[in-house]
Order: sequence, then C-alpha cells, then structure tokens
Amino acid sequence: MKQMKHIGIFVDWFVPGYRAGGPIRSVANLIQHLAEEFNFSVITSDRDLGMDQAYPGVETDRWIHKNNYRVIYLTPANRSYRSIKDLIQNEEFDLIYLNSLFSKSFSLYPFWIANKSNSPVVLAPRGMLGSGALSIKPLKKRIFLGLFKLAGLHRRVTWQATALTEKQDILNAFGSRCKIVIAPNLSEIVNHSFEAKVKSEGNLKVYFLSRISTKKNLLAAIQALAKTDPDLDFDFSIMGPVEDEEYWDKCQSEIGRLPDHVDVKVVGKIPHWEISDKLKSQHLLLLPTLNENYGHVIVESWQNGCPVLISDQTPWQDLENKLVGKVYPLSQNANFVKALNQFAQMNAEEFNQWSEAAYGFAASLAVDQTSVDQSRKLLNNQIDL
Repeated sequence: MKQMKHIGIFVDWFVPGYRAGGPIRSVANLIQHLAEEFNFSVITSDRDLGMDQAYPGVETDRWIHKNNYRVIYLTPANRSYRSIKDLIQNEEFDLIYLNSLFSKSFSLYPFWIANKSNSPVVLAPRGMLGSGALSIKPLKKRIFLGLFKLAGLHRRVTWQATALTEKQDILNAFGSRCKIVIAPNLSEIVNHSFEAKVKSEGNLKVYFLSRISTKKNLLAAIQALAKTDPDLDFDFSIMGPVEDEEYWDKCQSEIGRLPDHVDVKVVGKIPHWEISDKLKSQHLLLLPTLNENYGHVIVESWQNGCPVLISDQTPWQDLENKLVGKVYPLSQNANFVKALNQFAQMNAEEFNQWSEAAYGFAASLAVDQTSVDQSRKLLNNQIDL
C-alpha cells in the first residue's frame, strides 16, 4: 500500500477553538474532505483567539490522536523558534501548510525553518492581502510585506488563492513571479435535511455572525437597519465575539440610536457546534464585510436555509439569480436598506423559496468534487515538485 503524504498544518487556532471563525473552519474542512488521502498533523496554540487561558481539559505539548488526524496544542513556552525547529525536524513532514501570513510562531518560524531545508511550503493568506484587510493597521502590514518581498520569500512558497480575486491580491502585493495555485476553500459536509422557516409578512429575523471588528463592518449593518421602513419589524441578533472593544463601543452607540421597529439582541460568542441551532429561527445574514477570501459564515448560513445580504468584497457574486442572497458594493447603502425591506415584506411561502434554494446551494457546494480535486492537486503537485 502506498504510504500517505505527511502534511504539517500550522494554524494559530484550531478546534475546540471557534472565536477565530473562518481560518479554523478552513483547516477542519480540508481535513474532513481529504483525511483518507493524506496524513494530517495540526500544530496550533493551546488557547482560543483573545483568551489568556488554555482550553480546559485539553492536553498540551504532546500529540493527540483524533479519528482522522492528530493535533498538538502548544503552550506559549513551546512556540519559540527553537521549539518549532525541533518539532519540524522530528516529524519530517512531506509538506508544510501555513494557514496565515502574519503569525510569528505558526507562519514565519515554520516557513523560515522549512526554507532552510528546502522543504515545500504552501501558504494560504486567508484574505489577509485584500484591500479591506490591509487597510486595518496598514503601516505595520506594509513594513512586514516590504521586508518579506525584499528577502525574496514570496518566491519560495506556493501560494494558495481561494479565488481569482485572491490571486489578484497576491499579485498586487508581490508581483508576477509568485507561484499561485487556485484551490477554493472547502465547505463542511451538510448532515441535516431542509426545514422550512416560520416567517410572517412584515417581520424579518436578521443576524450578524462574525467577529466584532472593523473588517467585519457591523457598524454598516446597524446603519442600514436604522434606515429601514418603520412599518416593518426587524429582530436583529448580533452573534460573535468582541475582538475590538473600541469598535464595539462605536457600534453600541449606534445601536442606542436605532428606531423602535428594530429590536436588537446581543447574543455574543457562539461555539461552532451551536450555530445550526441558533440559525433555525433566523432568516437572513447581514454581513457588509470589508473583505472575505471565502466567508465560512456565508456558507453556514446557506446550510441552515438562510439567504445572505453581503458586500461585494467576497468571492460570492450573482446570488440573486440563484435565490440565495443579494450582493451590493459598500457604497450602496440604499440598496442594503431596500433589500432588508424586501425580505421583511415576504410571506412564508415566498421566503421559503429563497430558504430552500440557499440550503440546496450549500449542499451542492459540499459535494463539489472540482473544489476537492483542486485542494488535492495543490498538496500533491507541490509535494512532487
């Protein structure tokens, strides 16, 4: 029997973490789809995003074997250059897969170590090179990218672009001499059947599901709801951890000014395994994000029968023709308001046409072998160079 290739995946946060959102799902879904073909080892931190304490009940600094992969949760003391180097040398990975660009222990150290030994590396920037993402703390990022390029590191890695838009972001940052392979993110396999939504005409249960930070643009969502038709009722649930306290203060100020026909519920952070339950009673995802290279929360919304109202700063376009959502530029606030009113005015029968289409679209994504093949080829082709 042919021995499976050994892939070392370095990622800042991983399950049971959930606060980092999409990057965690990207790795978990990759493993879910390809674990029978590759031997995956995940190297990650011992705590979730923004947390000071380690995961309760999780062993640290040793390999833990799961059903179809193994994982090691590193304490801060074991995230040094020397510790990462020892780990890589002991494991002899066939390929190192980096799930971030701006991480010291889980990107820069393993990349530098692998580069010295000419080991193949795939780097997935996960939307970090998009204009919206780069506009946040821009000086620090420009300096880092400049040094990265000056050292020629951008030419010593295979870049994973999850869409043509991200490929262009990589080219804009590093020029045409980069090796870029397009391999879309993989969606989670849907394990439940469609359930029609309960909805009354004139009411809409709309939600925001993401980290509360400038990039996710909750403020624009609140501002759009503020301008909706006062004869309609909106229940707005804000789901996700607060990443930026100063930004959250601004959002709270805007929430305090919302008209009476918009009722706000701050749900807070939600573990991934609870999302499906929370979305059963919801209707529409409102996410005017500044940048997403994929948007796992968008796909998760479809999986749970919720169409989406999103900005054009994601790979997902032309959604209205499929009855799975609407997409507008961030400058078109009036269109976001109009769409919110239109969804609120739908009766149950009309809305469930959209809801069932959203569920069906997500189910088709989960079994899309083209995307799985592209991920398979990304790993195999890079290894075999």
